[in-house]
Amino acid sequence: MKRQIKKFLIDHIDPLGQGVYKENDQVYFIPKTLPTETGNFEILQSKKGVNFGRLLDLEVKASNRIEPTCPHFNHCPGCHFLHTDYESEVSFKEKSYRRLLDSVNYTGKIQIQKSKQRTGYRNRIQLHYNLKNKSIGFFDAKAKRIITPNSCIIAVPEVKQAMQNLLENNQWLKIAKKYKKAQGHVEIYFLNNQIQITWNKKYAEGGFTQVNESTNNQFKSSLSQMISDPKNVLDLFAGAGNLSNQLQFESRKCIDIYDNTKISDEFYSLNLFDENALDIFSTSSPTKDFDTFIIDPPRSGFKNIAQWTQFFQPDQIIYVSCGPQTMIRDIKTITEKYKIKEAILMDFFASTFHYEACLILEKIR
Repeated sequence: MKRQIKKFLIDHIDPLGQGVYKENDQVYFIPKTLPTETGNFEILQSKKGVNFGRLLDLEVKASNRIEPTCPHFNHCPGCHFLHTDYESEVSFKEKSYRRLLDSVNYTGKIQIQKSKQRTGYRNRIQLHYNLKNKSIGFFDAKAKRIITPNSCIIAVPEVKQAMQNLLENNQWLKIAKKYKKAQGHVEIYFLNNQIQITWNKKYAEGGFTQVNESTNNQFKSSLSQMISDPKNVLDLFAGAGNLSNQLQFESRKCIDIYDNTKISDEFYSLNLFDENALDIFSTSSPTKDFDTFIIDPPRSGFKNIAQWTQFFQPDQIIYVSCGPQTMIRDIKTITEKYKIKEAILMDFFASTFHYEACLILEKIR
């Protein structure tokens, strides 16, 4: 198939960190570009007027373009904003969040908690491998190939070194062959001051923690100042109680899926995505007067939030999400009874288009 090469003029940045160019009834998404820039790109995928491209060269550069600190940036899919300054990156994320908040009629200020480090902060990375072509690295979904950098600058030094050790002299290849899987993944995790490496297991096998410890601690320390005094707290998708651990309360119940179904009276093991989860918990819990909800679900969100809030009628809700789109989707189901008090953007994922969002809601009286 003949290569399709076109010129572009970038109008704005989309929520996935891609430059957007429009021409007639066609829209083109081009990573590694910035507003006002012009140049040439190659079309990789096209469907129903939507096209995804790859930057070839620039003719006019934006004033906020900088030289990427990572030598792999131009072809690695892992980072999205190393070609611009940090203030611009945060601004792009804020605009993305604002567009979502507009859909629920929130016009208040967005509190922004920046990352103290733009690189060297991530405590775990996941690499994909393919034994057939002997490749390992980050998977580029659009190009449908594995990109192999020799290091990763957003990883903490311990993870970065462990990754380099695996790549050196193809050490990873000897290990991967033992699993007899043509394709798979390996996760390198710095947990409890130790490197943990797992092969072909679920994400965060060693126990979920936020990838940016410094920004997570910053958010937790500010959380108690942003909410009213909680008495009885229900922490959904609680994990080890990362958020509720910081609060002063009279009682607490943490719900998540735990290996040990009876860890303590505070921790209750339950699949919150089970359609009967509310019935199961409400019939077994002696407490019915939870005044504070903390919800920190996976990226897919928590579609049953309306059922839980209707049953327990909490005075305030703290919803934290790494998938702001699904958070807004869920919040729309309860806006008749709850209003947004605070909106916070935490840059847990510096140098990428991802960010952690938080909404603090209070019951409408």
